[in-house]
Amino acid sequence: MIDILEDKIVKTRKDHNCWGCAEVISKKTNVKMVCSAEEGEITRTYWCDDCVYILSEIDNYDKEDGFAYGELIQIYNDYYREIKDV
Repeated sequence: MIDILEDKIVKTRKDHNCWGCAEVISKKTNVKMVCSAEEGEITRTYWCDDCVYILSEIDNYDKEDGFAYGELIQIYNDYYREIKDV
């Protein structure tokens, strides 16, 4: 089971990749950062605004098992393209 330790908006100090879509997030960008623990391993993930929006629009049931790196955009690709075209 994954335990969420932190879930907050931070300003990045260096470039990161979005966990949901794997796109580069430039340094000095405000993003959602989630720090979690699973089986003794601490992980920090960073989420771009588009992926945060997609996460807010999908059912909790669909988020239950989490997402592998870059998987959110693969699953919701059509929805992502709609957001980018707006």
